[in-house]
Amino acid sequence: MSSWLVSVPVWGASYVGTFVRAAAPALLAAVRALGEPVKFIINTDAPAEILAALPGQDVEVRPVPRKPTYVALQEGHADAVRSAAPGDRGVLLNADLVVSGNLLKRCAEHFAVGRSAVVLLGIRTVDDPAARPPPG
Repeated sequence: MSSWLVSVPVWGASYVGTFVRAAAPALLAAVRALGEPVKFIINTDAPAEILAALPGQDVEVRPVPRKPTYVALQEGHADAVRSAAPGDRGVLLNADLVVSGNLLKRCAEHFAVGRSAVVLLGIRTVDDPAARPPPG
């Protein structure tokens, strides 16, 4: 059985805050709905905050590549992809995305019928407690 590998580069106070408050709770809901083990690879400058936001999860924190912003984002994801074993299911996310609670489960359904890739577009988070959707 293949493993799930979720890459989320998260650095800078604003993105760390958004990830902790909005994105991580939604990711945890999606992991619970999937019901399978998931490994997170997080390139970050705030490992303690990231580990606290993903309690009980298999999380590997790595340093942020010392490159311009979008190059660092790309290299963080590329580093995670290189860490994957053949057949692993890779999920590449931004720190400010709030995923649907069924994201991973729906991806698994696509893989189960023979798809080798699932590409989804997501909107970015509005970090306003009054407008924030509930996790899941």
